[in-house]
Amino acid sequence: TLPPGSDKDFNYTEKVGPYAVFHHLWRYAAHLEIRGEPPAEPGTHPTDDACYQQAIAKPDTRFDQLLRHSDDIGYYYPIDFPKVLTVTPEVANQGGLFKKIFGEGSKETARPVTFGSAIRLLDELVEINKFLNVPVREEVPSETYEDGIHGDEWGDEKWSWVVLYFMSRKAVEHGQIVVFE
Repeated sequence: TLPPGSDKDFNYTEKVGPYAVFHHLWRYAAHLEIRGEPPAEPGTHPTDDACYQQAIAKPDTRFDQLLRHSDDIGYYYPIDFPKVLTVTPEVANQGGLFKKIFGEGSKETARPVTFGSAIRLLDELVEINKFLNVPVREEVPSETYEDGIHGDEWGDEKWSWVVLYFMSRKAVEHGQIVVFE
């Protein structure tokens, strides 16, 4: 059964910024995975980073819920499952009868959608925060940003972390789904 309140919309929402902001946290986690320590300094092209490339090439990492989840289309469910699932739905092509008869109107694939575990993501974020040291507060992420992250050289990483942490924690507490769109 889902917890009380799971049928309610709590209107928790936070605009993170461009998707690239998440990539900075991916890079940070990748360094923890590959080197056992954070990067020496923030990077400007996170997905080009050698540690990031090595981490995503591995079949499993300690941070799979973070590293293998889409940054723009996907969900984190408040249930425990080990692997991020990626589903690529098929959609019918709207071609005419001639195309359908001769095979050109066959199925197309839509953009992949990822499904992750908010419970596992929370565990990963707690592990990352042993190094990142984001102040954990009860207020919404934008208040934490204004009071504790603004101006920090690791601001992109910390901002991504606090948004994911807040949303995942609320998802688990209320049986809600975290939606990326």
